[in-house]
Amino acid sequence: MAIRLSNNRFKCPICGEIFSQAIACDMHRDKEHDIIYVPLLREDLNRLNLFIRMKDDTLLTRSLVTTIMNFAKQSAKAQAIKDEEY
Repeated sequence: MAIRLSNNRFKCPICGEIFSQAIACDMHRDKEHDIIYVPLLREDLNRLNLFIRMKDDTLLTRSLVTTIMNFAKQSAKAQAIKDEEY
């Protein structure tokens, strides 16, 4: 979703590029950025953040690791299919 700025301008939340229309910004985001949305519990996001900062493996719960691994696998499959099409 485009970030609304003053003077009816919109910023891409990924790269910060500015657009005059929200729809143009959203189209740019969808076409130019390879985004994957991963559903995480707030608690899991906090644990992941702490893990990145502290490097403590005990912060990674089985459900968090499973979720990330499943989405990584799905993403790899989707990318392989996309590469075959070209």
